[in-house]
Amino acid sequence: MVVAISILLLALTFSCSKEPYWNFRWQVLNQQGNPLSDAEVEIHPIYNPHQLMSQLGIPRKVTDYIVHTDVNGYFKVNYSASFLFLKIKKDGYISKDYQFSLSNVGPECLTATRKVILNKTQPIPEQDELDKQGDRELWADFDNKNQLCVDLLGSSITEVPDSNTVAFISLQNNIGELKVSCQGGATGKKIDFEDGITIDSWKASNALMSANDMTEEFTIQSRFRLSSGYPTAAFLLKGTGYYARIYIVCAGPKVFYLRYDMSRDTAFVPVNKH
Repeated sequence: MVVAISILLLALTFSCSKEPYWNFRWQVLNQQGNPLSDAEVEIHPIYNPHQLMSQLGIPRKVTDYIVHTDVNGYFKVNYSASFLFLKIKKDGYISKDYQFSLSNVGPECLTATRKVILNKTQPIPEQDELDKQGDRELWADFDNKNQLCVDLLGSSITEVPDSNTVAFISLQNNIGELKVSCQGGATGKKIDFEDGITIDSWKASNALMSANDMTEEFTIQSRFRLSSGYPTAAFLLKGTGYYARIYIVCAGPKVFYLRYDMSRDTAFVPVNKH
């Protein structure tokens, strides 16, 4: 048993030597594009998250750091770790949480420079009956199919359109690129989805949406990740009497999850508000 544990620890030590190197510089701004100085950034690098270590009763090494943005809103991250968790917060603004690992963030993001927008906190209205229904999920498989027909109210995807079809979604030549063609007077638009942001944080930052600049046709790019649970793209769609906020998980070159919630207006109130 002692020999087995020793071999395990050596293997884990070797694997930790290949941990990704997170080195990036971000700028935190308000919605008007002005720098937010003295915003607090909590940094949680996890150096040894192997599940077997917890099972053996060996605690994971977690070190927490707190930094603040400078006068121009910048902060820098420079750590080598298997996983990296960030929380960016400032009084009067909606905080943002991020989770980074090689399974949900590609190598192109390791040295990226990003502008992070923090939205002002605002009162959230009461739930309507669609808000109370919570999240729904559709499975879109384009294998041997050029396009699929989406019915959000009925939570269905078919190959043949009917009177409830609110949009056609077609897979373009580029991997993960989807073309959305709205039907029956529906309109929509792409919503930004930052690499690594948590779903709860993204929802909180996009609870109050704008219906400006909606069009009948647009494209979105959903990138494949090693872990298919991480979304990488989103869009807003307006149907007859409702809005839908949809985020997309690319589970393969031709396979996607469409997860969404709905509201009668552009305010998406979380189920657990009350």
